[in-house]
Amino acid sequence: MARQTHDKYVVRFPDDMRTEIKRVAKENGRSMNSEIIFRLKQSLKADLEAA
Repeated sequence: MARQTHDKYVVRFPDDMRTEIKRVAKENGRSMNSEIIFRLKQSLKADLEAA
């Protein structure tokens, strides 16, 4: 059995934000999880570049 190496974290989104993430993820051909990870990475990268 493969060992999972990713942490799980429960996040509560406002209903309208969840709907928007779902819509954008579909447009981008990603799952909601992949879209959230992609956008978090972009945000963190932008913060590093701005520092």
